[in-house]
Amino acid sequence: TLGVLHMCVCQYFLLNRPDLYALWYTCVMIVLLMTRYVIFKGQHLQYFMIDNCYFTIGLSMINLLLVGNSPLFFKACFICATGPLTLAIPVWRNSFVFHDYDRVVSVYIHLLPCMLYYTLRHTNGSVQGGINALMGVDAQQPDVCDGGSLAWNCEPITLFDYVCAISMYLFWQCLYLLKTEVLDKRRLNNNPKLLTSLRWMASDTKNATSRAVLKLLRKIGLFGKEEEYNAKTWKTKMVFVVSQLLFTLIAFIPTPFMYMSGTFHLWYILLIVMNAVFNGASFYIEVFSKRYNPHIA
Repeated sequence: TLGVLHMCVCQYFLLNRPDLYALWYTCVMIVLLMTRYVIFKGQHLQYFMIDNCYFTIGLSMINLLLVGNSPLFFKACFICATGPLTLAIPVWRNSFVFHDYDRVVSVYIHLLPCMLYYTLRHTNGSVQGGINALMGVDAQQPDVCDGGSLAWNCEPITLFDYVCAISMYLFWQCLYLLKTEVLDKRRLNNNPKLLTSLRWMASDTKNATSRAVLKLLRKIGLFGKEEEYNAKTWKTKMVFVVSQLLFTLIAFIPTPFMYMSGTFHLWYILLIVMNAVFNGASFYIEVFSKRYNPHIA
């Protein structure tokens, strides 16, 4: 119920009161991250909280609360939030399974930043603007970007912005490897119950994306015909590092179109939501068919 209601509220803010969305995003994201950490901690999944999606969310919070008038930082965050974060939903088959809190939160973790940057770019939303609106303060807002505005979020996107975005991604990747392969290496080796995204993806035999990559690696000879991923080997680690980098670069492709067109941005959000709903429906059909087939037979 909460998952459905939250999507309705997001739709309302996105289409009717975009000036309030940044404030809503800040409050909701703090709650989602806190509850997710508590749940993950109990399931030995806390290392998932250092994945790139959470790093990007952290950048969005910095952009909202601390560095709110830097065109360069805004554009780099826009690229990261609307690119790889959002495209991860269809690639990793995130789904709206509304009775499953964890699955619903996974969708929102990847989707809400894309919605946020729609409001920041195309409607000039902000946290302070939302507070002013709630308090009835008639604060003057800059014009929505129309090609002639000189507002901080209206500068054209350039190749250098993508260099900055990929630099932020590489910075995260270095921190991730430092954390998992140096600082916490002994802890992870001594406790196989602790899962990282690498361990999970290496052991997941059902994920179509990771299996497709493995099939390609076998075909070109980097892996043997029967060789599987092994999260302990550097070969597997480098495969996932390079694969994630290529995925990130590919995911950057639609971002300039979203930056230039609010209509395209909204349609992109809609397609991603439809994919998450379709994945959820497929999950229910698969689960219930397995549950009821024995009774029918």
